[in-house]
Amino acid sequence: MSETLEETMFSVHAAADLFPMLDEGEMHELQQSVILHGLREKIKILPDPEKPAGNWLILDGRNRFAAMRAAGISEKEILGKYSEIIQLDRTKSTPAEYVSMANLERRNLNRQQRRELAGKIAIMIQDEQKEKPREEQIDALTKAAKAAGVSRRTAASAAGEIKGKGQSRSSGTKKVGVLPGVANAQLGKIGATLDRLGHNWSLTLLEETKENAGKIVAKCEDLIAKKAEEDAAKDAAEEENADS
Repeated sequence: MSETLEETMFSVHAAADLFPMLDEGEMHELQQSVILHGLREKIKILPDPEKPAGNWLILDGRNRFAAMRAAGISEKEILGKYSEIIQLDRTKSTPAEYVSMANLERRNLNRQQRRELAGKIAIMIQDEQKEKPREEQIDALTKAAKAAGVSRRTAASAAGEIKGKGQSRSSGTKKVGVLPGVANAQLGKIGATLDRLGHNWSLTLLEETKENAGKIVAKCEDLIAKKAEEDAAKDAAEEENADS
């Protein structure tokens, strides 16, 4: 590689965000290890497709890169001595798959962490192939499940939860639990309007409707909670069977 320091620029690939950065103590230990022993595993990089030649995306190794920069090692030296360009077409993997497979070998993730990882990978793979023709698209859930070491059902459930949380934050959708209050307010307005118009009839029906609305919502919430427990139990059973 003949790039000069001025021509070299490192950015972090979005797939690297699947795993968190090391905390301050762990980063200090890594920095001391780099100073004493050098880098044992090269930083994996890709050409940045959105920038001119000489710009790179760190796919795997952003903690190592940060430790080396903190230790005073220049970008030119990192690029020339401590980086390796990855050919994803040769590894037959997406960026998300590559990052997950590389990190799962180093990090001891529990079941819940693997579940969350599967959901993130599935969504990322789906986003990566949005512009591809349908016949060229892969099964994101199956790929994500394999990469994270969980069942496809678990990956689907986790991805659905992540998407649901995102939609709730972006749209401001009201939770089921607030519906009784909304219904009560609307029925109260109707009752007030009827009284104002001089209708001589009882509001018993409206009161019964309010009571029934609350019962229906409470029942729905119980069903949702019960279904979530059942799905979690099925996911755990499937993963235990897969491990055995």
